Amino acid sequence: MITPLVRLALAWAVGIGAAAALWPVHGVRPPSVQIAALGCLGLVSALGALVASRRAARGTDPFASVRRGSPLSLGLVLVACALLGAARHAVSLPVTAAFGLPVDTGEVRLRGTVAREPDRRDARTDYVLRVDSIYDGSQWRDSKGKVLLQAARWPMHAYGDRLEVAAKLETPPVIEDFDYRAFLARRGIRAIARRPMIEHLDTGGSRIRHTLLALKDTCRRSLRRALPEPESSLAVGILLGDARGIPARLDEDFRTTNTSHVIAISGSNIALLVALLSSSAGRLFGRREAVPIVIATVAAYTALVGADAAVVRAAIMGSIVVLGDLAGRPSHAATSLAASAVGMSLWNPGVLWDLGFQLSFAATIGLLVVGPVLREATRARLSSRLPADRVAGLAKFLEEAVLLTVAAQITTWPIIAMQIGAISLVALLANALIVPVQPAVMALGGLTAAAGSLWPAAGALFGLAAWPPIAWTIRVVELCARLPYASITWRMPPIAFIAYFCLLPLALHPSRSIVTIRSRTRRSRRLLVITWHKRRSLAPRLRGAMSANRSRRSGDRHKVRPSDNVSAKSGIASHVLRFAASPIGLAILSSLSALTWANALHRPDGLLHVHTLDVGQGDAILVVSPNGRRMLVDGGPSPSAVLDGVGRHFPPWDRRLDVVVLTHPDADHVGGLPAVLDRYAVDVVIAPKVEHDTPDARAWRDARSIEQAEGARLVDAVAGMRIGLDPEAGLVAEVLWPPRDRPPPPDAVNDHSVVLRLTHGRTTILLTGDIESGVESRLV
Repeated sequence: MITPLVRLALAWAVGIGAAAALWPVHGVRPPSVQIAALGCLGLVSALGALVASRRAARGTDPFASVRRGSPLSLGLVLVACALLGAARHAVSLPVTAAFGLPVDTGEVRLRGTVAREPDRRDARTDYVLRVDSIYDGSQWRDSKGKVLLQAARWPMHAYGDRLEVAAKLETPPVIEDFDYRAFLARRGIRAIARRPMIEHLDTGGSRIRHTLLALKDTCRRSLRRALPEPESSLAVGILLGDARGIPARLDEDFRTTNTSHVIAISGSNIALLVALLSSSAGRLFGRREAVPIVIATVAAYTALVGADAAVVRAAIMGSIVVLGDLAGRPSHAATSLAASAVGMSLWNPGVLWDLGFQLSFAATIGLLVVGPVLREATRARLSSRLPADRVAGLAKFLEEAVLLTVAAQITTWPIIAMQIGAISLVALLANALIVPVQPAVMALGGLTAAAGSLWPAAGALFGLAAWPPIAWTIRVVELCARLPYASITWRMPPIAFIAYFCLLPLALHPSRSIVTIRSRTRRSRRLLVITWHKRRSLAPRLRGAMSANRSRRSGDRHKVRPSDNVSAKSGIASHVLRFAASPIGLAILSSLSALTWANALHRPDGLLHVHTLDVGQGDAILVVSPNGRRMLVDGGPSPSAVLDGVGRHFPPWDRRLDVVVLTHPDADHVGGLPAVLDRYAVDVVIAPKVEHDTPDARAWRDARSIEQAEGARLVDAVAGMRIGLDPEAGLVAEVLWPPRDRPPPPDAVNDHSVVLRLTHGRTTILLTGDIESGVESRLV
């Protein structure tokens, strides 16, 4: 049913889109006369609709004609909404280009505050700086605007830090088919600064935001302590909306299989949170008193995970459902969806172009519109081929495992094809295999984060239970992404996109199908009524038979039969089998089986393993001895890549490295090691004695000092040193370079590389770091 608010929301969105085509989002605000004209025309149209509706309803109900669909009043209301939407978009544009900041004019000096949580990546950290003053050559003057700083990873700054920046401001570029300039402009950012010089001045910001970010960091650390990589990064993305730690290769696999929606915070997270809070708080405080608690908690969680468009949409709809339950009125999903769209675009019209917003709304529409059609068709097909007692259970299973996924895919794949230019041919398979386990991922992952924040040992215990469903999700996605033709490249033309959604209702609701569904619905209602009356008529006789049965049992209770013990044992066995066949029992047995196999597959096998980890441009080599002792040589440039590579070779509960060796402190060798020292317990850290003043080298020195305080032994690598990695198996690592007496010049960092020779029986492996030809000649 298309409610009035749905029509108004569509008209509002059309007005914003038309205004965006007339006045681009990266442009400047049109003259005030034009905005005032749009607003006045919208108000006049609204007043005309009100007058027409009053005349049609004869003063009894001013909106009766709108509800009945009177052409005049309904058309005027839609025109008014479209004009007001266009005016709202025009008002959102800046008065001057780039808010008056000097873009593309040379180096400038700015002062401002970090406006949101920094985006920390493998290669850099992005800061959104809210500028408050600019230096004009003689003095600081007031200025406004937002600038995106693309800075080095180290040193790290935080939300609320006041910074002074020296950089050249540039206009954001257009990258192939992606308008990066418009993307940033919709977020209020009109300029970028690459590799700026940053000086920390002070710390400020909202106390509430600082508290939420501290809580988020605590939960993030709990998940990272309890889970290995890449499972911990995926759990952080699913629960906290921070997917930046997911390795690039795994992230690409999620995009290839069209399963990235499980990473983004969306309706499933909010629905689970609302259900848990409503049941628990309702029992403790009462139904009415629990409503503000539920809404406040949902709002806090939305702010905690970053308040992206998808989670804001889900939070608004969840709050509307809770308020409707309080008022005793059932909520209409389509109306709630339209209300959330209007509210979000009223706050920021640019949200309509956000891909997460579009996919979230399209998926919800698919569940509301396509889902019931698929459900009815499936039940009808099953009813014609299976007994009635088996239809309900099988239909429910198919709905949760397949039908809802298919419904969401039907309405989201055209958006992905038009915006990204790719179509996944394995999306249905991958989603059908991973979507059923996502409630377990969210519930167990949430328990892991909460328990680990209070007591790390409890978090580790819950982490063992959370690991199997998360690992299953990762392995399924990786396997499906490796299938032939998993994804094809094709950008859907806009005309095809419009035609698809115009023809979709005709395909879903042809006239014959509507008649058939109605007749079957009536027949099902009659059967339900007949069944209900039969059950009510049989109820007294059943109660009499049950009472007679109980009296007969009580009379025979004093008699001891030889079969009583056997029947008791068989009853216990039947309960055990029933529990094992239940969803919870199957989940527990599957988790125990997965943990058992993980332990078995990672036990020492008496062989020497040397793994060259895939970390991109750089080196990271993991050595596992015959008896299970471990040595990591270098960490590559990417923390997520090296943690992913190391985590896949250990059991999920094992965070131990015996030896970590840094060959030399270049970024492509040292970049990932601070994260390794932070996540793993290391006994011995070996590195050359050479100074290198880079951000990555400074971060390595800080991490090594922290590791030393926690009990690790720091050793300077010199030629002649022998490392007994596994003496029982005869595995020895010998340092061949750098020499103690004639070290290379300090500026020749590559020639300070630690050269290791691994010897295991008749096998010798040489690890040379980045030594150059002169050192090679001396070693030969």
